[in-house]
Amino acid sequence: MFQILMGVLRLGFVTIYLADPLISGFTTGAACHVFTSQVKYVLGIKVQRYNGALKLIKVIKCSVNSTCDMDF
Repeated sequence: MFQILMGVLRLGFVTIYLADPLISGFTTGAACHVFTSQVKYVLGIKVQRYNGALKLIKVIKCSVNSTCDMDF
């Protein structure tokens, strides 16, 4: 809804003011999030669910520790 409203009001010019490093960092963060959420299915391991600010690091640590329990 928000994006439609911005499109109707022709506010696309605001994206010019976003720096390339900001967009690059956001894209890299999104890629890391998607990778860590899918790695358990690719490797066939069981990973606990975590909450909080350090969720990404906890999931990576649990994934690395669980690699000896992989199902091929």
